[in-house]
Amino acid sequence: PLSKGELYLRTGDIKDNPSVRFNYFSHPQDVINCVEGLRTIDSALRTGYLKVFALTFIHPRLPADTNNFTAMEEFCRKTVATIWHYHGGCLVGSVVNKKYQVQGLDSLRVIDGSTFNKSPGTNPQATVMMLG
Repeated sequence: PLSKGELYLRTGDIKDNPSVRFNYFSHPQDVINCVEGLRTIDSALRTGYLKVFALTFIHPRLPADTNNFTAMEEFCRKTVATIWHYHGGCLVGSVVNKKYQVQGLDSLRVIDGSTFNKSPGTNPQATVMMLG
């Protein structure tokens, strides 16, 4: 995704969850990518190999006219959700250096998914484990 979210501390209490705004689709290319991805999935489900299984979106159903960009965009906006693998809030080069040290502090390092500039595209557990 090209869209950027925001994370704010609500209080100084480390036990309180931060306020997170994902800002899905704030970058227009993300909407285009979602629509094109859904069209690809729909097309694949209609191929001879998969058509025999009668696979379909259960709820909500994909718009009947997948060529209608507005309907597909609305589908994306209503159905996209997070799977809660936060990353990217503590980027190497801006918050931490290449040794994962917090800028300006010698004895504090951040070694987790928050240092990822881009999503690994999978469950990030293995990638995070390789960092540490």
